[in-house]
Amino acid sequence: GNVWQGELSNVRKDGSPLEEAAIITPVRASGGAITHFVAIKQDISERKRMEKQLLRSQRMEGIGLLASGIAHD
Repeated sequence: GNVWQGELSNVRKDGSPLEEAAIITPVRASGGAITHFVAIKQDISERKRMEKQLLRSQRMEGIGLLASGIAHD
């Protein structure tokens, strides 16, 4: 009966992968019983792709700094 928020991996109708952020909240009747759920989803595939690219470039930068330090010594 609480609000849930998180990220999900899904598949589009064409078969391509989809990353989405979702918030799901219950809708209660006047008596307090849960009658429905409302979900709000947002496609975050591009943001996830950019995060992976940033982490990859940071990792390469770290390797380059390590290699240059070793070469300098």
